[in-house]
Amino acid sequence: MTTKAAGKEQLFSLEAYLALEEKALYRHEFHNGKILEMAGGTDAHSEICTNLATLLNLYFFQQEAEWHVYNSDLKVFIPLLNKAVYPDLSVVSGAPVFHAGKRHLLLNPCLIIEVLSASTADYDRSGKFSEYRSLPSLREYVIVSHEKPLVESFFLQDPEQELWKIIISTGLEASIDLPSIGCKLSLKDIYRQVKFETDEMKG
Repeated sequence: MTTKAAGKEQLFSLEAYLALEEKALYRHEFHNGKILEMAGGTDAHSEICTNLATLLNLYFFQQEAEWHVYNSDLKVFIPLLNKAVYPDLSVVSGAPVFHAGKRHLLLNPCLIIEVLSASTADYDRSGKFSEYRSLPSLREYVIVSHEKPLVESFFLQDPEQELWKIIISTGLEASIDLPSIGCKLSLKDIYRQVKFETDEMKG
């Protein structure tokens, strides 16, 4: 949705972006004035996201503390970079906090999960993680492969020294620890009914 006027790329305010996004047929992210259209996901991507949301909600239903699990309908706002993005899943401990009272711009996720896709893998692994780290509330960033059973967790073990611990789990018989929420998830459950492209090629 970025346009050029008089030879220059047109930039939008956050308020203009939000107004346009309410009427848009497709989702867009806001990158400091630029409005970028998001690519659609595959069936595997969708199933993995749905499985994760189900597993997390089932886990939190058993907890007494207040937790919120949000899907990719809710934007996360990154004030330091003036960005509004759509994580696949975001988790909040306690009450959610929103930018300028706008209930579609979340500020305080403690856990963010991104399910990789071919078009966003590099951005999710490097650039997006760096951007998310500027959120004071963030304690864990999880990347889930869409090509094979592989989950990587980056947990903020020492906030003062910005020391991140990497936890990697592979294979359907493995499980992944999520220290930020005190939860362990089975990869077999995360990838339930997911058909990988490599499996389809073999068939």
